[in-house]
Amino acid sequence: MNVQSGTELRRFEPVSDAVILLALDRAERYEYPNPWSEKGVYWTTLVAHLGFVRDSWTNRRLRPQVQALIDAGLIVRTQNARRVRWSLTDAGAVAATQARLDGQVSLPDSPVRRQWRRARSEAAEQSEGIRARLGDELRHALALCDAGGDSAAWYRASDRLSRECRRLGGAVFCLDEWDEPDDEHPDCDRESQANSRVREAISALRPISLMGGNDDEQ
Repeated sequence: MNVQSGTELRRFEPVSDAVILLALDRAERYEYPNPWSEKGVYWTTLVAHLGFVRDSWTNRRLRPQVQALIDAGLIVRTQNARRVRWSLTDAGAVAATQARLDGQVSLPDSPVRRQWRRARSEAAEQSEGIRARLGDELRHALALCDAGGDSAAWYRASDRLSRECRRLGGAVFCLDEWDEPDDEHPDCDRESQANSRVREAISALRPISLMGGNDDEQ
């Protein structure tokens, strides 16, 4: 399966049924276990794996095609309370596997690959400034050593030093240590060490998370 290199979401454009089936297959493989042991993914997750902007234009044009796949027995829509999910049927999984083996269908980057690319871009843009601020804070701390600053000054210096060290650590991780995600074999353990390091690095690098939106919408 070919994966396009673009990192930005795009407005809806017509796609084949095979693309939808492959995107749903990938979305289900990426999905974290949920408290209700429910199969499938939310609509917003499917749209994200298709690489489309989540808006009314996308919904109006994509939902009828997905409904046709439901009518054909390839996708099933389930609802429990207000939680609506979409998943492949056995026949849909077979069709998705065949499309993957044919190798003629391209998918956009997965959400995690887009996250990885954004984080690397953010880190590259911020690294020089972070290093400069860290240098300033280190020189300030050395000046406090010579001047004998009071406790309040040291606490403030500690907070600033810690913040910039964490930011630099996040940038270094995103640039040098975060392995490029494998779209075919995602890590679905939310609490794994790898995922924990990713979340820590992104949180340190930028206060506003790069993790993306909430997929709990229908």
